[in-house]
Amino acid sequence: MSNAGPRWGWLYVAMALGAGCGPMEPSAEAEAQAPQAQGLVTIAPGWWTFQVEDINRTRYVEGPPVDAGPTWSTAVGKTVFFVAADARTGTELWKSDGTLAGTVRVRDIFPGPGSSNPQNLLAVGDTLFFTARGATTTGTELWKSDGTEAGTVMVRDIAAGAGDSEPRFLQPFAGGILFQAQDGKTGYELWKSNGTAEGTQLIRELIPGERGLPLIQPRAIGRVLYFGVPGANGATELWKTDGTASGTVRVKELHLSPDTTFVPGAGETLYFQASDGGHGEELWKSDGTEAGTVMVKDLRPGLEGAGIREMLWVNGQLFLQADDGTSGSELWKSDGTEAGTVRVKDLFPGPASSLPMGFRELNGQLVFKAEDTAGRTELWKSDGTEAGTVKVRADVPGPLDRSTDHRVINGTLFFRAADQQLWKSDGTPAGTVQVKALPLGPAAADFTEINGTALFSVSAGLEAPQLQLWKSDGTGAGTVLVKDFTSLPETPSHPRYLTEVNGTVFFQADDGVSGAELWKSNARVRGTSRVKDLAPGEASSTPEALVSFQGQLFFSASDGKQAGLWKSDGTDAGTVRVKDVQVFVDPRGRSSLVVRGGELFFFGHRAGEPLSLWTSDGTEAGTVPVKAFGAESDRLEPAGLTAVGTRVFFTVWESASAGRELWKTDGTEAGTVRVKDIAPGEASSDPTALVGVGDTLFFAAQNERDGQELWKSDGTEAGTVRVKDIAPGDASAYPSQLVGMGGTLFFSANDGNGLALWKSDGTERGTVEVKDLFVGSGEPVLNELTVVGSTLFFAGSNGLNGIELWKSNGTSAGTLRVKDISPGPGDSLPQGLRAVGNRLYFAASDGESSLEPWTSDGTEGGTLRVADLAPGNDSSEPQGFTGAGNFVFFTAQVAPSGTELWAIGDNGFRDTVAPKLTCPTETTREISEGTSTLVNYSEAQAEDEFSEVKLTYTKAPGSSFDVGSTPVKVTAEDAAGNVASCTFFVTVKVAATEPPPEPEPEKPEKSGCTASPGSFLGWMALALLPLLRRRQSNL
Repeated sequence: MSNAGPRWGWLYVAMALGAGCGPMEPSAEAEAQAPQAQGLVTIAPGWWTFQVEDINRTRYVEGPPVDAGPTWSTAVGKTVFFVAADARTGTELWKSDGTLAGTVRVRDIFPGPGSSNPQNLLAVGDTLFFTARGATTTGTELWKSDGTEAGTVMVRDIAAGAGDSEPRFLQPFAGGILFQAQDGKTGYELWKSNGTAEGTQLIRELIPGERGLPLIQPRAIGRVLYFGVPGANGATELWKTDGTASGTVRVKELHLSPDTTFVPGAGETLYFQASDGGHGEELWKSDGTEAGTVMVKDLRPGLEGAGIREMLWVNGQLFLQADDGTSGSELWKSDGTEAGTVRVKDLFPGPASSLPMGFRELNGQLVFKAEDTAGRTELWKSDGTEAGTVKVRADVPGPLDRSTDHRVINGTLFFRAADQQLWKSDGTPAGTVQVKALPLGPAAADFTEINGTALFSVSAGLEAPQLQLWKSDGTGAGTVLVKDFTSLPETPSHPRYLTEVNGTVFFQADDGVSGAELWKSNARVRGTSRVKDLAPGEASSTPEALVSFQGQLFFSASDGKQAGLWKSDGTDAGTVRVKDVQVFVDPRGRSSLVVRGGELFFFGHRAGEPLSLWTSDGTEAGTVPVKAFGAESDRLEPAGLTAVGTRVFFTVWESASAGRELWKTDGTEAGTVRVKDIAPGEASSDPTALVGVGDTLFFAAQNERDGQELWKSDGTEAGTVRVKDIAPGDASAYPSQLVGMGGTLFFSANDGNGLALWKSDGTERGTVEVKDLFVGSGEPVLNELTVVGSTLFFAGSNGLNGIELWKSNGTSAGTLRVKDISPGPGDSLPQGLRAVGNRLYFAASDGESSLEPWTSDGTEGGTLRVADLAPGNDSSEPQGFTGAGNFVFFTAQVAPSGTELWAIGDNGFRDTVAPKLTCPTETTREISEGTSTLVNYSEAQAEDEFSEVKLTYTKAPGSSFDVGSTPVKVTAEDAAGNVASCTFFVTVKVAATEPPPEPEPEKPEKSGCTASPGSFLGWMALALLPLLRRRQSNL
């Protein structure tokens, strides 16, 4: 033991001297501050969704066009509906209560930047009727709105499918409306609607067949609607209707022009312009009977006519603009008799014309615009006498423009003067004043009354006009801006035609610099790039008809000089033109480039050559025409290219004597032939919805005997037959949405008892209704049949729960709603259904959020919203779901970027790797006095494989730092929520003075000395303790 003490003592001394100065394991706190470049973090339950790239970062230089602002304004109760546009959703229906918060888009009827273009707004009770174009599956149809998104719905798809019924001339009638439309079977005819699908009906087919012509200016007077109908020999007949077929009768044969105006007078008298063949166009009136329909007065004898334009009944007399051939077009009036029809005043004396127009009633008098002898258009008024027809005020800035966008609201006329400022008038000189000098020289227009005030639009600015919505109570202080319709801060790139090739998605996009070009992405940050600028500079090559073939992308594009067929391996050098042949892109949206084995088929033409069917093996030499289709190729419109087995089917308009029929090709000219003339002669069977199921082609076709029914073909004339006459006789079943699942064809059809889901094995007996899911009221819906494995998904409505997501296994019991996404009668509107792997992806609205990305495995629990990308009433409008690698790519519009490329981690794939983070270098600043200073240090550097990184600092660059060493922690977070962090120090020193101070101890570091003087003395005492004990024992 005597030797042990000294040996351990020296060891203790050595430990004391070295304590805290050697390498040490970092503490838990130090580890937390160290860079965690590859650390794993926990992600909250849900789907990983992120914006892949903001491709177009350019800013809008100009706002939307002038005509994109508030137009077609109509008041319903205390709400004004109007049409406006923004860069995200196009031209859509909006509403306003006169406040900023209450001025909102009602619904994005045509999802995305496309426009539904609402028109013909008409208020009937608490309902707004209007016309609009819905999604790509419907054309321009009749819609209605109660001011809510859920209550803004299509009344009926009159021209079923993508066709346009083009409703026009909407008139209020008996609590509903009367209007003109065409359903695809008849021409433009008279319809009525009470706001329900079943109550929207054709009243009577006035012109049999499909050649119906637009009716002339329908106008309701009481419970009778008058209108003109084109008749034989160029004559136009005056008709009336009470809303029933039997009550729709001709009043009298007359010549009515498209400019004819029907104006109600006293009682049930109708005034209008017409010609009876023996006179020119003159003033007529009618009491609804043939005998009571007479010319009031021949103002201009002969056949030239009086050129009557404006007419308005004011205070017991009809005012009109007319030309008697002597005094030019001047102001006239009529009490309905020949003697009482006289010129009021020759405002522009002599044969010249004052051209009175813009008739309005103001406080029992007529106000209008007219041109005086100085050639200035001024504001006038008239009580029907010559003396009482005077300028309202002579010094209103003029001349006024000749627009008619002025309106009487609550006893005040609002109008736009020549100085482009807002004016008002009560009909007196003193009451005709400028309301307010609005900024930037605005032009006020489209005045609408709301709660006793005027709501109107303003175009502000000249070089970059932007539309604004204003309101006015007639005072300067009460004339205020309601909403400024400005553009988004960034321009969207509008990715489209997403196509997967070998785990990479290719698409068309516009970065704002090089035009619409070919892009690619693997969802990584640096993996999204333009493939090649085919049309150099700002020009666009506009790649379209993208298809995967031979492990590469083939597409149609133009390099600015020549359109052609191109291919790409994803590199600049590997993106080359295959052949200088312009590909015909199918306007019906079907594939324009179709693969059959090792061949690519398409329609195209070269300069000076007719449209031909082409085939390509991917090389220039192997890209050759198969068959040319003659001199009338401009009418061919080939469509429906569909590969089935060894054949490719398509439809084409062959000639005036053969119409559009079904064709096939085997890749040779001799083997490219018409399969069968289903509708013999010049008629067309117009085959549509071509789809292959096994070796059989199914499609819809029509002829005079059967209507449009389900057909099939094995490629031979004998084997091309109608499968079943689903709607017996010459009625049509309108088969659509054809899709194959497990060797069986599924489709929608109407056997006369309503739209239902059907299936077919190709035999008449095996073609049966699966389920008529519609049990409620309204319009049946069954759209977007999409197969995922052994499950058929579709958007449907049972009339009780709105349009929701449905599924079917091919049996009635197995056809049921997957989930009531928007609970109750509201519509979730599933759309853009796409199968990716074993899941369905689509867009839908749950009633709380608008259209957002959803996914489903076919169960209620497995049907969920992926993300709410545009929270609130805004919609991200997701489209084009396409699987590539571990991702589902799609496009979405989210502020401020607009429509850009997004991705979802498919099959549970998530980013679990934190960003790579590099801290700034240590920073030292020296100050001469004080205790703190502002320090700017270099920023940390971070990168992530999948998304941009958000950096945060405990003390940001430019902050104030105290004397001494201050730790700064940097946190980097990616879009998936993964976090990395690191810490560095900012040191502030006071400059040295005489005498120099004692050196400051070095700042503590993770791997540096962390010991203190007290710990050294403690260790030294411990080391000397054995020596002290030995000394004591020797004493």
